[in-house]
Amino acid sequence: MGLFVVGIGVISYIASQTTQLLFESELFLRRAMKKKLAGIENHYIICGYGRIGHRIANVLKEANLPVIVVENQETSIKRIESDKLLYVMGNAQEEETLLDAGIMRAKALICTLSSDQDNVFTTLLARELRNDLYILVRSNENTNRKRILRAGADKVISPYDIGADRMANVILRPKVEQFIEKMTLDDSQDHTFDEVLVNEGSPMEGKNLAEINIRSRYEILVIAMLTKEGSIRFNPKSTDIINADDTLVILGELKAIHSFREEMCNDNRSLAERAEQIEKVTV
Repeated sequence: MGLFVVGIGVISYIASQTTQLLFESELFLRRAMKKKLAGIENHYIICGYGRIGHRIANVLKEANLPVIVVENQETSIKRIESDKLLYVMGNAQEEETLLDAGIMRAKALICTLSSDQDNVFTTLLARELRNDLYILVRSNENTNRKRILRAGADKVISPYDIGADRMANVILRPKVEQFIEKMTLDDSQDHTFDEVLVNEGSPMEGKNLAEINIRSRYEILVIAMLTKEGSIRFNPKSTDIINADDTLVILGELKAIHSFREEMCNDNRSLAERAEQIEKVTV
């Protein structure tokens, strides 16, 4: 009987020590994570790590953009850890959670929660905390789009509408869709769409497209021109003048685009640096 009692005591002691060790280990990891988060700025907060949030986070990570994920589901946390991303475990609709994610230092907030109602509440809170923060939000129902915009979102995107439109285009415009898919999703493709910013002092400044002759020199097509005032010219004319701070949307080979960007645009920014031009808009 005495041995039995001693055995129970030993087992209880081991169990309590194991629990204590696990608790301390968890506490250490949380403190280490909090310390890492405190040193991040100009980052992108992604609320929700479902299929859409997961995809966005990893695309931004590949572009070397700093990402912090906000998630409250244990299964999703394990996936975030597996993907080696920084995260805050908590409810995105709580002020403390967003503050822990560094919302006061963030570049933008991307809300991909599965419920439009949750997205509205998170947007309201984020806008209350930061009036100058760029907020991009997923919507599931078109009827909620205006509500999300009124809550303070700068842009609302419906992945279902985009997916449906693309599927319809496969039927209606199969070759166009094949071309777009090849240009945007095929990593082995040499040609791609890109954008270049014409900086002050560029050899193109004050000249028209005919004078520069981009197509024959670089084998690059200028698809559109976005002026610094915000107007867009599709298929610009050869007589259109290029000014500093204009952006050209182009199509060409990667090497040609790189040469054109450096030689003619004075635009040596990396993909991550180009993302810095994202601006808050007035809805």
